[in-house]
Amino acid sequence: MTIFVLGMHRSGTSAITRLIADMGAYIGAEDEMLPPNPDNPQGFWERGDVLAINRAIMQAQHCNWYTVEHFDSRQPLPPALQRPLQACAATLAAHSPFVVKDPRFCLTLPYWLPHVQNPVIVLALRHPATIADSLHRRNNMAPEQGLALWENHMTHALKNIAGLPVVRCRFETLMENPAEEIPALHRALARHFPGLTLPSIHAINPAFARAAPAKIQLSSTQQALYERAMKGE
Repeated sequence: MTIFVLGMHRSGTSAITRLIADMGAYIGAEDEMLPPNPDNPQGFWERGDVLAINRAIMQAQHCNWYTVEHFDSRQPLPPALQRPLQACAATLAAHSPFVVKDPRFCLTLPYWLPHVQNPVIVLALRHPATIADSLHRRNNMAPEQGLALWENHMTHALKNIAGLPVVRCRFETLMENPAEEIPALHRALARHFPGLTLPSIHAINPAFARAAPAKIQLSSTQQALYERAMKGE
């Protein structure tokens, strides 16, 4: 059984995935993981092989992480990627539960689902204005572009997880009140994976929490999408 952690870039997917790994879900060997860097000093908690496949899926449609407007998961998987994806999925299936994370799963998840059994989704949620602010700081991305990128990712994600078991985790709440939110996340996942245990220690750093900047305004469509994502409607 596989736990997919989905969420827009800069939405806390790394911290959430680390927590799930601390609960006992398998994530992979150290040499299979992306190394930390200044953007994520505590690590990405992301497999290199999964990232390579997701990048290739997107590149086949002339997309990358910041250009996704024309991505269409109804397009067939390129033949050259069929064996690598199947092999990677088999690696995941060899361990149960397995947790895997990549923000690109918001778009590429439909290509993986036929190759895994009983998937459970953890949807990382963070206020889109805060995400746009973070992208502006890290990538000098205009806030309007950051909001549009979030909107694309979240629209795809909500469509792709329809009908699947979903656990929602709000990053701001996790940062502000880990003593309550970590047990809540554990209880939700333990319904599907009874073998997971509540970690006795955690690496949540409240310094990473930041309120949504008032100067970055969401459109009415974006606000409605955010509320739908939060409520699970």
